[in-house]
Amino acid sequence: MKLKLLNTVRNQYYAFKYGSRGDKQTVRWSRKDALRHWPLTQPYSGRIKLEHRVVCGPVTRCRSVYPTGELSDMNVEWYRQRATRGALMVTEAVTVALNGRVTRRAPGIWSDQQEESFKALAEVGKEAGCTIVPQLYHCGRQAYAVQEHEVAGLNVPHKDRDYTKVLSPSGVKIPQTPPEGYSTANFALGVPQDHVVEMTPRMITQAVDDFRTAAVRLKRAGFTGVNVAMSGGGLIHNFCHHKTNRRTDSYGGDAWKRTKFAVDVMDAVSEVFPAKHVGVTIHVGYTSCGLSDTAEHELSMYKILINEIEERKVGHLLYWDQCKIPSSPADPGFLSFYEAAPALLKHVRDHYTGCLVSMGNGDRFAQAAEDVAEGRVDAAAFGTMYMCCPDLYQRIKHGADSTKSENHLKAVYGTLDFMRNGEASEADDAQQYIDWKVADLPDDVESDPMEPIQL
Repeated sequence: MKLKLLNTVRNQYYAFKYGSRGDKQTVRWSRKDALRHWPLTQPYSGRIKLEHRVVCGPVTRCRSVYPTGELSDMNVEWYRQRATRGALMVTEAVTVALNGRVTRRAPGIWSDQQEESFKALAEVGKEAGCTIVPQLYHCGRQAYAVQEHEVAGLNVPHKDRDYTKVLSPSGVKIPQTPPEGYSTANFALGVPQDHVVEMTPRMITQAVDDFRTAAVRLKRAGFTGVNVAMSGGGLIHNFCHHKTNRRTDSYGGDAWKRTKFAVDVMDAVSEVFPAKHVGVTIHVGYTSCGLSDTAEHELSMYKILINEIEERKVGHLLYWDQCKIPSSPADPGFLSFYEAAPALLKHVRDHYTGCLVSMGNGDRFAQAAEDVAEGRVDAAAFGTMYMCCPDLYQRIKHGADSTKSENHLKAVYGTLDFMRNGEASEADDAQQYIDWKVADLPDDVESDPMEPIQL
């Protein structure tokens, strides 16, 4: 109670001393917290170069143009508000094929119109002096079933393909009833599974080519690199996982063969961009959609995948550790992995020499800074906190309070009216998207001398 009262008085003092600066938010800032966050503000030099170690991580946004999948002006503005000099920004998932979208408003990069819309985002990176890398993704069996009338109304490539089919390595559907001992929240219940099919060898070749073509389009649009999502229960993740990959050909079987699709995609994208300009996202301890697993299976597969990533000298690796998230469900497979997670992170640190970026940090800025200072990772990505704080890096640097969304679903997916009937006003879309306030921080804090800390 005393601390709350002290913070209130302090905020009022700041508002009086520094005054209101337009439409800014008065927040508490702390020199002590700024010192604790200091490792995150330091430059990094390796396969990639960063002027600070606060990465804007990928987070679902769902504000692209429907049904074309182009970036909207609002999409571009969101990244413009959050771009800082010398930073790494990994975009929301950009789907490489029409039947790879998990929501109707996910952006895509399979058409000429979409490619044209991404040019504005590439310019944002150049103007701000930061590196923006689109994250390439195919959500596999989690995709919503595309209707024939949607395909007919779009300028999609490869007219001979059946885009109404939902792709999966072995046609394994998402369980609609969780097994005993598993939480309902752990499963994507209600995702239509009627159109899920097992991919033929020709479909696999086409999917790899979709990633390559997407990289080509983004390079033409002005980007210098991409990130490949091997996470979130998507198509690449499904190929790697023994529960969803039951193939008996060269793409299935033991852990080595199950990673072949991921390796093929990495190689295809690296034909377009130098490997150091390519990044990868992995998601360990992932439990949704029936993918909860034992530590034994998970560790053996990821150790192989990490070795393949390092062999190709990939520039950055986003390491999403589900065990870091306090609200993660206590399912049997998750608990099994929880104890083994530190060992896997150590294996990644010992065997991957590119820029290792932690994910799942939430608002734990001091812990992220400690992870960097101790050498466990090289940088830290923040997703949900960047949603609500366009000036998150400055807040971290100044030790200032951050803002949290009171309606996370709206902040991520936009108005529910669109989710129901495909209609939304621009004003609705802007709410909790591009209307977040920046903090009213005093100018003199940035120039204050700080005690040197060994990194």
